[in-house]
Amino acid sequence: MVTFTGLLFLVFSFLLAINTLLQYATGEAVTGFTTVILLLLIVSSLILLALGVIGEYIARIYEEVKQRPRYLIEKRIGK
Repeated sequence: MVTFTGLLFLVFSFLLAINTLLQYATGEAVTGFTTVILLLLIVSSLILLALGVIGEYIARIYEEVKQRPRYLIEKRIGK
C-alpha cells in the first residue's frame, strides 16, 4: 500500500511538473512556490517508494524466519 501511494504521488508530481513547464513556456508560471512544492512531492514520493520496498523485504524475511515448510504432504503413495 505504501509503494502504491508513493507511485501515485510520483505520477501526480510528474503531471504537476509538466503543467508547470507548460505554464513557464507561456509566461504564466508563479516563481518559487511551485518549485518548492514539486521538490517536496518528488522527494516524498521517492521516500514512500523506498519505504514500500523495505517493507516488502522485511515481510519476506519474516515469512522465511517462521521456518514453516514450503509445502505439506497429505499422504504417502507407494512403498
